[in-house]
Amino acid sequence: MSAKHYLTYVNDRCNMNCPYCYDSRKRTGEEMPDAVIDACLDFYRRTAGDEALSIMFLGGEPSLSPHVLRRFLEGAGESWFFELMTNAFNWQPDFLDMLRPYRKRLTIIASYDGMFQERRKPGSTERVLGNIRMAISRGFMVVPCWTTTDETVGSLFENARKLIADTAGFRRLFIKRNCHHNIWGNNAAYLQGLAANIDRYAALLAHERIVRGQYVQTLNRIETGSDLNCVHRKGTFSCQTGFPSQVVVGMDGALYPCELYASNHRHPIGDVWKGHDMDALRAMSAPDYAGAARRNNVCPWWNEARNGDWRDCSGCINDEADNMLFAARGKMQDHLDRLGRLKAAFGGGYV
Repeated sequence: MSAKHYLTYVNDRCNMNCPYCYDSRKRTGEEMPDAVIDACLDFYRRTAGDEALSIMFLGGEPSLSPHVLRRFLEGAGESWFFELMTNAFNWQPDFLDMLRPYRKRLTIIASYDGMFQERRKPGSTERVLGNIRMAISRGFMVVPCWTTTDETVGSLFENARKLIADTAGFRRLFIKRNCHHNIWGNNAAYLQGLAANIDRYAALLAHERIVRGQYVQTLNRIETGSDLNCVHRKGTFSCQTGFPSQVVVGMDGALYPCELYASNHRHPIGDVWKGHDMDALRAMSAPDYAGAARRNNVCPWWNEARNGDWRDCSGCINDEADNMLFAARGKMQDHLDRLGRLKAAFGGGYV
């Protein structure tokens, strides 16, 4: 493999307590102990070798544990890259100063759940945007990772347009789907809202990317190159299809196949203490779990949700929604191709 990616849980603290969060752990305030950090660093060095390596810091809210982040960053290899998943809501005054020496190798992913958080904490949108702007002004690469939709997706286009306006000047934007769980299958309001908005939504994303130069990305099966399998039956995050290029490390040093299992402590596939390397992890494949031989994927969720059939998406998005999303993917690509040709021929003056 050319790269390895470790999602590392540094704490189970959080300052938001969102009721729809897929991470249902009790917030004890626990953070990764120093001994586990040191074991993780040793594990990462041993398994990376000369290959590229990236570490994504997760929580909870990782910014609430600056000691853990500092210990990881100071002990990391010089060629390692980092991603920090943060809600960007409550950074300590010297937080960015602590990260500054690593900013050329660090991407801050500001994950904000849009109207859900705004309804719960009025003014939180501008507060988060202010923190993002401050980080960008200090030379950090920040990718806003924003939810635009409500439970019915009835305002998908308008919400996306407002979000793009709010983030004008940002180089990148990742639009994620609804974080509200248990609504994706057999939801009439969702389907009606999607049908009314999806074509304009795809055209808007293409226009912003080509004409305005902001890299707007969505992984809601519309984005070209996104994988049908990158979808979870209960919410927003993606199960890995390329395991074991990506491994999740819990606060106790246990290794898991995806974020869900790290947060509920089910199905550990190893730990950093016993010297597992990537070849050993690769050997822990689907035959260890009943029903998944078709995909040869270690993640037991595939067996529970899909019964070994990768096409069975009924737990998350039904067939009607699937058809609309894949049709929108083709339309978005058509928009990208057409606008790209026009921009190459005429520059930006054709709009």
